[in-house]
Amino acid sequence: MGYSISQGKTSFKIKGENIQGALKAIKDFASKRTKLGYFDAKKIANAKTLDEAFKELCWKFKYTEVQEDVLTLDKAKVMLESLYGKIKNEGASEQYALSCLDEIISKFPKDKDVIGITQQVEYLGEERIIFNVIAPFVEEGSFIEIVGEDGETWRWVFEGGKCEEKKPKIKW
Repeated sequence: MGYSISQGKTSFKIKGENIQGALKAIKDFASKRTKLGYFDAKKIANAKTLDEAFKELCWKFKYTEVQEDVLTLDKAKVMLESLYGKIKNEGASEQYALSCLDEIISKFPKDKDVIGITQQVEYLGEERIIFNVIAPFVEEGSFIEIVGEDGETWRWVFEGGKCEEKKPKIKW
């Protein structure tokens, strides 16, 4: 088998607007490999979502709740029809039309923020490499604490667009 690990304290965040960038980075990285430790690089390269890619890597994300004020397609259609009527019948200005479109766009659902990550297997894989790939998209100061089977403790800390392994300093 491998080196057994368990997850300790964790503070891990990716803003919704960075999720697609993280997905592209991990897919690009995986597409240049056939294997990635125990994992199938092809499945990761073909993932349609960041969740799907990280499921293959045996990590699961936790997300913020869905926004209450998101726009449904039916509501958007009604808003656009109203806007079209004002432009056609009332001669609304281009500026007015653009401001209405901006309002409509702002109400479409956005990617939810990642607010946590959970280990799904008990063995160390290629996390050091994988977390460095997505590090530019992870919020500064995020970390994942790990305890190894021999009691060794460390954190993967996300700073400056990189993921570094840091060991604790223990005083007696």
